[in-house]
Amino acid sequence: MDLSSIYLPFRNIDSAHFIDVYKNHGGYDRLASLEPGQEILKSHLLTRYGRSLESYWNRYVLPATKSRGLLTNLASVEPGMFSQRRLILKDPHGLIEGMLLAARASGSDQGFIISAIDDFDITKTIDRVLEESYQEALWGKNSNWSFHFHHIKLPKNAMFDFDDFLLAGLHGERPGYPNRKEFLQGMPVHIHRPEEFYAMRWIENNSARQFNEFGTKTTPGSYLITISGSVKNPLVVEVPGGTLIENIFEQTGLQTNINGGWFRWGGVLGQWTPWHKVKRQQFDLSSGLFKLHDFQYPLMEWFTDEAASAAKRAMAYYVGDQSCGACLGCSYATSGLLHWKKSQLLGLKEVAKCSFFKLAINASIGPSW
Repeated sequence: MDLSSIYLPFRNIDSAHFIDVYKNHGGYDRLASLEPGQEILKSHLLTRYGRSLESYWNRYVLPATKSRGLLTNLASVEPGMFSQRRLILKDPHGLIEGMLLAARASGSDQGFIISAIDDFDITKTIDRVLEESYQEALWGKNSNWSFHFHHIKLPKNAMFDFDDFLLAGLHGERPGYPNRKEFLQGMPVHIHRPEEFYAMRWIENNSARQFNEFGTKTTPGSYLITISGSVKNPLVVEVPGGTLIENIFEQTGLQTNINGGWFRWGGVLGQWTPWHKVKRQQFDLSSGLFKLHDFQYPLMEWFTDEAASAAKRAMAYYVGDQSCGACLGCSYATSGLLHWKKSQLLGLKEVAKCSFFKLAINASIGPSW
């Protein structure tokens, strides 16, 4: 895998996952500045759904005494997003520093890290770096500001990637519809993917101007994307905004003269597009094609026609395994979306109350089964 310096600047430094080494190479320095977080506010970094940080963090007009929190769900590192897991294991303090800087920028005073209880490497790593940073008085009761971390460990089947479902689970409620819960412990909470906090760390330690110059006006900066599918060399790349899709896939060995096959963006429930229609398009988070929706993640894939059909079947079984079983639609999905007629899929899509199931229906309409 090739991870560039924005996301893993300490990749060639031995033991940088320990706080003493991390701090010796400049880690956490910006927290001691007069106004930490100001560069983040100047940047044009877009969130996973293509929103600006300013618009996302300012969803709520709050009095000065009202708290807000930041949350990252480590369930969003899978399936397929091995880049995120590698970031966390090799540079865990980068996640903590990014969250602390984002807290200063957004006015948050609590941070929530959600991890899978049976992912021992991740949970042990997060516990260790939180303890190390706490002992260094970077947060907590001995620090010079009011901020606290909470590491919450959940079974994987409770770590819903859909924000409302996740927050309902954290409130002790069974996910269902409707579940619009944008608050946790009585405060509004802003949810980010782990890589966004890594980007914020780089922005604050370098400059917003440098970050904005990497991409385009509509998609400034660069973004971490996994490239996979029927390609010779699946890998993780850092993609500046505006990069042509065929140029991104060149790095996997896919020839630019190929016009056949299918492109999928967003993972298991991503959008399918004929390759010849997308290969000359630019990566642009402001366009309809590249906006991520619920249950989707930054994964680009190219498939042959045959492999695309197999991927559709895999998606059907994924829906069955991941459904919460709370509604009729998902119960039917468990029995095999693969066996449904297109007219049945379209019909139930109009009456299904679960947005997850609607996405599954949309994803099943494309290459032939």
